[in-house]
Order: sequence, then structure tokens, then C-alpha cells
Amino acid sequence: MFTSITWNEYMVFTITVLFFYYTFIAIRYYKWELLALSGIQRELPAAKQLLHADFKQQFIADSSYIDQQATSEAADNDGIGEIVKAEITALFANSPETISSNTLSDSLNAILSKYSSRLLQQRQDLSRFILEESGTYFPGLLSQNDVEQLWFG
Repeated sequence: MFTSITWNEYMVFTITVLFFYYTFIAIRYYKWELLALSGIQRELPAAKQLLHADFKQQFIADSSYIDQQATSEAADNDGIGEIVKAEITALFANSPETISSNTLSDSLNAILSKYSSRLLQQRQDLSRFILEESGTYFPGLLSQNDVEQLWFG
């Protein structure tokens, strides 16, 4: 049996089988990467409803470390409150109308945690501002107790 196959035939067979195997693996698991090499990009699905985790991550990811560093260098302790107020106003203005209080609290907590060490002196003013803005955009969604809990993470 082993004398009927030459080494040359064995090598051609092995290389052919390996070629088809790795071609199958490449097409099956790396299709979009291979197409991207030729300039064909994958079309993303249409806009979808944001999930709670996606919504929270959107506000955390939007402010990268470089943005935080540039903001902290540009703003002194008096101006930091205005920056936070602007971010909070933008959060309320860009939030969907059906947002839950937990999602809104998590997003506010993410904003406040970026500047937590500098905001302690302005805590009452910012709490009042958050409560007023929340009443303007989402009446009755956040209570005074909810706003106070933002400061404790």
C-alpha cells in the first residue's frame, strides 16, 4: 500500500488539502477582513433603539481621557461648574423622551464622576441645577433624593 504512492504525490495531495482547508477557514471566519483588503466595506445595520448599556456607554465613551485632560487644563475651579452644566444640559437635550430614571441617573453619574474632586464645593448649586433641568426636560422623573444620590456613586 505504501509503495503505490510516491512522495511527490503525497506532497501534492497534502498541499491541496491544506489549501482548501485554510481557504474555507478564511472565507468562513475572516470574510469581511478579506473583503476590506479589496476596498469593500461591511454595511452597518440601520439605526436601532439604544439599549440601557449602550446609552450609558455612549456618554462615557464620548469623553475620552484626552478630552478630560484638555478640559481640566483649560478650566479653573470656577469655570468647571459651567462646563459640567453645559454637559448636563446637552445630556437632557439629547436624551430620548422615554428614558428611565436609572438610565438618566447613570448618565449623570458618569458626567459628575469625571470632575468629582473639583465639584465638591459646588455640589449644592449643581444639585439644584440638575433638579431644575430634569424638571424642565423630564418632569417628575428625578426627585431631590435621586439627585443627592448622584454624588455618592
